[in-house]
Amino acid sequence: MTRYALMVPILGPLLLSVGACGGKEPGEDAVATVNGYEITASELNNELIARGADDLQDPATRRGALEAIINRKLLVALAQERELDQTPDFILAEQRSRELLLADAAARQLGSFNQMLDERKVSEFVRSIGSERFFYQVEGLRAPALTDPRLIRAIEQAVTFDEVRQALKAAEVEVQPADVAWDSAGLPAELVRQLNALPDDKPFVISQDNGIFAGVIRRKQRQVLSPEQARQLAEAAVGQESAMRTLNEWLGAARSSAEINYREGYGP
Repeated sequence: MTRYALMVPILGPLLLSVGACGGKEPGEDAVATVNGYEITASELNNELIARGADDLQDPATRRGALEAIINRKLLVALAQERELDQTPDFILAEQRSRELLLADAAARQLGSFNQMLDERKVSEFVRSIGSERFFYQVEGLRAPALTDPRLIRAIEQAVTFDEVRQALKAAEVEVQPADVAWDSAGLPAELVRQLNALPDDKPFVISQDNGIFAGVIRRKQRQVLSPEQARQLAEAAVGQESAMRTLNEWLGAARSSAEINYREGYGP
């Protein structure tokens, strides 16, 4: 499904300078120009990918994405004209966005160094998932670790998710909504078995390092896997695990050799 961003109408009176000149026809690699700034086919395709477009060549989808880019260019020019890009909040947000992009690129590169898959782990994963894959839509909430035996017993005996919510509320436990989508291919086999054994609308609680996760499955879909599909899932999961291990090892070494100083009260 295509995800459309907010479409802002182009305001005719805004004669904003995005490029050096205006009224220019698109060049060979450009699909449009905005006050002389060329929007290339690559930029348009990148916009479509970022929006999650199913068909990059669909004319209506491409036109909608192109108009969104044009609107954005005009608004960017307006922001620059009014020096909104010089405010402290914007500078910090821009810095964070750039750091996230660079950190993601570095993590992807680190993860690509080790392309050799552990065949034993791949085979184990194939056996663990079998010939079925499940997708769960879970309504959940997170809460601190529970210490009151009466509250723990009340939650264990709860028949509905609302009863869990009410028990936590009555005990004045601070909770945070945490609706999630789970793929059984990324969950421990034992947890998948327990989830599939739950009666409809039966709540469950998972203990975590920093508290608990209470949830209820609102929707479950089952997919039958061919041997090839199971193998592909296994290779992807083992590859991701290997990439995360490489990343964590590198970060551990980098942190041990880096000079990191904390102000009092901010340390780990």
